[in-house]
Order: sequence, then structure tokens, then C-alpha cells
Amino acid sequence: MKRTILIIFIATLCIEGFAQGKKRAEQFNETYRPQFHFTPEENRMGSPISIITVDSTYHLYYQWNPHNLQQGFVNWGHATSHDLLKWEHKEIVLSQPTGVSDSMAHSPWWGSVSSNGTQLYAWATRWDDGIYRHNAIDANQLGEGEKTITDKNLNQSEPFVFWHKPTEKWVMAAYSRTDSMVNFLNSSDGIKWEKTSSFRLKYGFVSLTEIAANKQPDSSLWLLIAENGNYMIGNFDGKKFENLTSFNKFDYGEMVGGSLIFKDLKNNRHLLFSEIKSEQQPDLPANGQLTFPTEIILKETNTGLELHHKPIEEIKQLYKKSFVTDNKKIYPGINNNPLQSIKGDCFHMKGTIDLKNCDMFGIIIRGNRENEGINLSYNTSRKMFEIEGSRFTYSPKNNKVDIELLIDRSSVEVFIEGGRYVISTPMIPEPKNLKYNLYSTGGEVFVEHFEVHELKSAWQNK
Repeated sequence: MKRTILIIFIATLCIEGFAQGKKRAEQFNETYRPQFHFTPEENRMGSPISIITVDSTYHLYYQWNPHNLQQGFVNWGHATSHDLLKWEHKEIVLSQPTGVSDSMAHSPWWGSVSSNGTQLYAWATRWDDGIYRHNAIDANQLGEGEKTITDKNLNQSEPFVFWHKPTEKWVMAAYSRTDSMVNFLNSSDGIKWEKTSSFRLKYGFVSLTEIAANKQPDSSLWLLIAENGNYMIGNFDGKKFENLTSFNKFDYGEMVGGSLIFKDLKNNRHLLFSEIKSEQQPDLPANGQLTFPTEIILKETNTGLELHHKPIEEIKQLYKKSFVTDNKKIYPGINNNPLQSIKGDCFHMKGTIDLKNCDMFGIIIRGNRENEGINLSYNTSRKMFEIEGSRFTYSPKNNKVDIELLIDRSSVEVFIEGGRYVISTPMIPEPKNLKYNLYSTGGEVFVEHFEVHELKSAWQNK
């Protein structure tokens, strides 16, 4: 009898496990669910909070409203990954304090998670009354908070905190939206803080890191990232940031925000995530996605040192089928589209295009014609790239364009000239249209090389 009960119990668990697995597979296969960009299981995701590496595991913390698809009430969502491709959603790590009923006012919003090599801490802005330090038990539990920065005159919010090893102190870059200032502060214990410098900034939350120019260890500089796609390069001594450049754009997408840079200790590189903002996608229980992680490099250009970023090499792990075309002329009005055989919704595309004889070059994504698909275009007279209302001016060297695209079910990321110019944008294509078209107007274009890699789902291959 006991054996029968045990068998029934095990069988029940297997059936339930199978049902849950099937439900998850179906959930992460919705029409507009991104297949290799991070999204929450359900409800509204905001900006990334922090990314840290603990015992070779990446921990991602992000703004999340667990109740509905709207912006508002915020907890800290949490997910882990071993390769930055396949993510496992975890329990909430920070929410409103115990016993507080007004969850909106007391919710943790912006913040950061950091370690001094021995202890992990989190700092979070509460909407109601400032910043709190949380003593982390481990990366999965951030614990109750202790009030920090009691000087109301500093008007601190949105803290980015890191350990500055040369001075053996915590550094906080805290942005105040009330007076548009970034204040730098130092602390030995993460609770009592001393203001060391400040500068005016209209772009909001910042993150910064030390990075080598051209990957040369003896050319160390500091990179400061603002939340809406801007960056500047400078020096930092632990107390004051001195800019060497003015602000430049690292992403021209109109719907990009909440950008965050972090040091990938696992692979000794610097990576960047941003939020791709969008309206609610049809037939999707989740709202919001992050850009695919990109590696950051500072390179010398004809205008000085500039940020370049490109998709991380791990994208190759998702390659499914590949197609390559070389030395092909595309003529206006003639049906010789090199992407004619391509059909699907997730791709990594890249190549080199010679534009010297055309008025316009473009790629229609998820459509045969401009009016039925997403049009990425370059106008040679205006010298402008444009897609979904986002644009930038660009003058190609020797009339040649190095182009790279990441195409997911509801987003496109465009990288020009090795990621010197980038546009990340949401999109809502027609579900049944899975075709692509590389075209020209006013003259032919010459495709020196173009490769297309179909991508499998990161969610479905855990």
C-alpha cells in the first residue's frame, strides 16, 4: 500500500513537473517575447540596477513591478546566469520594509550592489526618505536596510556605489533630480559619507568604471555612463571626476534608458546593459526588455578617443543556421535581393556594403517593402541612418559601411563601424511576415560580404 502511494506521488510530481515545463516553454514563446534579450517572466520591468559576479555566476538586479504591466510600484527583481544568455528568474531581493503599508512611497527604486572583496552590500533609494545600506547575506538575500546619508541638504538619490581600492574607501556617485547634480561621496563603512566633489548633469543616473584605452593596461582612464545613452571619458582619483571629453552618444535609440556599465570579472571585460523602453506588446504578459550585453572598448578615432561596443562573443552559442553572400551587386527595381531565402524572427547579421553609386541603401526587417516592414535606411545625400524614428548622421570611410544587426521578435539593435554608432529600438512587426530585403535606390550597391546567422532561443534551451 505504501509502495503504491509512493509511486502515485512520484508520478504526480512528474506530471506536475512536465506541466510546469510545458507552461514555461509556452510562456517564453509568445509572439512578441524576445528570445535572446532579457525580459521578466511577467509584469513591468524598468531599468537594470546592478550586475555582479559571484563564484562565476552573474547576478542581475532590476526594477520590477510584480503587480501589473504599468510603471509605478518597484521591487528589485533578480535573475542569475552562467553565460549571460540563459537566465533563471529568482525571488524578489528588495521590497518595501516589513510592516509598511504604503508600498509606493517606501519602495526601493535606484541603487547598486557592490563588494569590497570580503563583504557584499546593496544601496537603495527609497522614494520616501533617502538611501539605505543593506547588509547582504549573499547575492540572493539583501536583507533589511540601515539608513545612510542623513544630510538632507545633499538631496541624494539614485546611488551608484563601488569600492575604490587605491583609497580603500567606498565611492558613491549619487544623482539628485531636484538640482541636476552628481555628487561624489566617500565612506569607510558605507553609512557615514563625506561629500568630495560635484558637477552638474542633466542626464540622470550615472555609473562609472576604470577602463584601459585600446586595451592597453598602462593607459587607464575612467568611463562615465549616463542613463540615456551618453558617456564621457576622464580621470578619477576616488574623490573627483575630471572629464577629458564632452558627452557623446553611445546609443542613439530614442527609447533607450537606464544604462549601466559593469566589470565582468569572470572574463576580464567591461559590459553594458540598457533598458529598451516600449509600449505593451500585444499578447505578452511582460513589459520591458534589456539590450543584449555588449563589450565596451575605448578606441582612437579621427576625432579622438571614443567608445565602441559590440555584442558579446557568446552570441555565437545561439547560432542555428548560417548564410553568406559575397561580391554581389544590388540594382534598383530588380529582384536580386540577397536575403530572399531568409525567413525567421531572430537573427545576427553583419557585413560590409559599398554605397558609392546609390542614393539610398536599406534593409527591410520582417517585410518585403517599406510600408509592410521595419525599414533601416541610409540616405547618402543627407548622410543619415534611420530606423523607427531614431537616427544619426554618419559619413562612411571610402563610401563603405560596416554594419551589424541583432534582430529579435520585438527589438532591433544596429551597430555601425564596429559599434561606434548604435541604435537600439523596440518594434512590433506583423507576426506572419518573416521576410527580409536588402535594397538600393538611385543606383546599385555592392555587397562585399554579408553573413546571416539564425538564432535559437536562449529561453528554450536552458
